[in-house]
Amino acid sequence: MIPYGVDTIAGRLTSARVVGTLFAIDPAMGALIGMLLLGQSISPSALAGVLIVSASGALLVWAAGRQSATTG
Repeated sequence: MIPYGVDTIAGRLTSARVVGTLFAIDPAMGALIGMLLLGQSISPSALAGVLIVSASGALLVWAAGRQSATTG
């Protein structure tokens, strides 16, 4: 709920690039909150999944920013 709420607020206040960045770190934020507040553990395969999803989202935001900078 916390990451979704932050993304929703950011969508109203900032650019699509900022929202895309927040979406990219949502899995990591969710895993961290689960570990700290709920005492959950994360398996190595789940950690790898979080890293892959976060990295791919960050790369998409970065690539979109580079493309708009060269075409804009």
